Amino acid sequence: MLRTDAVSRRDHLAEEWLSLLKELRRRLQAGLSEELVTMLTSVTPHQLEAMQMLACYSGVAPGPTMHEIARSQVCATSTATALVDRLVQQGLAERVPKPGDRRVVYIAATDAGRRLLHRFLEAKRQIAREALLSLDDNELETLIALLRKVARAGVTEAEVAHG
Repeated sequence: MLRTDAVSRRDHLAEEWLSLLKELRRRLQAGLSEELVTMLTSVTPHQLEAMQMLACYSGVAPGPTMHEIARSQVCATSTATALVDRLVQQGLAERVPKPGDRRVVYIAATDAGRRLLHRFLEAKRQIAREALLSLDDNELETLIALLRKVARAGVTEAEVAHG
């Protein structure tokens, strides 16, 4: 009987955790300005992830290749190509051919893409800062440590290093 009660309690807590994740996502969405929400209506979460990858290359290198984007998104190259096609159509990214080797094409964020991503990330940071105001530094460090532990449960060290 004790074993069943423990499982039941853990199931209940897991459901509560999932509910809290949903609530946090709602809070994030509610904290975005109407203008930013409108700008983001045609951008998927996967596209935003790809934009973050493109932004990492900004000013350092021409950008990732389609293969690198596919690997980062953990998807087929054809899926990454469709994702990039939509970013290009929206004016958020562009294809940049490698000088001297037209078989290689880099994907780079446009100025519009960088601006949109910057606004979105800054809004997320501000919402997070406001949401965490009720915690002192020690509580916040504990929360982060626990979330890190949950996020990495069952993940190998190699996956953490690449992820």
